[in-house]
Amino acid sequence: MVNVAPDLVIEAISRNDKGEEMEGKVQEYFDAGVRLIWLLYPKTRTVHVIHADGRALRLTANATLSGEAVVPGFAVLVGDLFQRE
Repeated sequence: MVNVAPDLVIEAISRNDKGEEMEGKVQEYFDAGVRLIWLLYPKTRTVHVIHADGRALRLTANATLSGEAVVPGFAVLVGDLFQRE
């Protein structure tokens, strides 16, 4: 069996997810070799972008989410990721 970490992890955060648990998961992902994490927050229609080097960014519905070097050429308006109200 080959264990290979993905370059990108995407997690949709629910109201039941606890901050401490998510921080632990994020650390586990980076320890495994993940390069980029997107945490999607449907309630606030935001995405938190976290890089393996510790850089983090919070994007609102009107911002563009980019795949950067991990998914070259990918870009989407954050608001388009969530169901319209």
